[in-house]
Amino acid sequence: MADGVSLKLTPDSKAILNRWARDKTGKVERIIDTWLQRMQAWMLRETVKSFDDGAQPGGQAWPPNVGRYAAWKSSIGSNKPGILRGDLRRSFAQNKQINKAMKQASIGSTLPYANAVYYGKSSGWAGEVTGSGGNKAWFRFSGMRARPYFPTVKRGEDHAADLFNQLAKKYLA
Repeated sequence: MADGVSLKLTPDSKAILNRWARDKTGKVERIIDTWLQRMQAWMLRETVKSFDDGAQPGGQAWPPNVGRYAAWKSSIGSNKPGILRGDLRRSFAQNKQINKAMKQASIGSTLPYANAVYYGKSSGWAGEVTGSGGNKAWFRFSGMRARPYFPTVKRGEDHAADLFNQLAKKYLA
């Protein structure tokens, strides 16, 4: 995604892929399709929830606002790390895709400041952005520390394996 961020998920376990290759019933194909849909829903829930929790799912709490960035956020009536109006949080539901042919599920945001929020930004302005309802605002990132909102790799891997095993037990028994 240009000027944004995305999280892609593709099954890459050799055991899963070997089982899929030998399956003549189509059951493993259906499991993988169901798994992609459920994992995408989980990724979306976890990502959106990170804005309410103020922490990366499976990771650290977001650091508090500091310095000029903290003063600026306070001057506009918002002190919560990572949330100004909620446009970024809402954007993930609008930018989700499942590619069954490639066996990929993804969520992401095309908002121009998505990277600055995720990775942090030491100086500068992100520029003018049009938000929900056509409102325009200037986003300033000077001194903003990283606010990673996607689940950690470990959390994602653990959930993906657990979900796949549940589906396999249910449909391949």
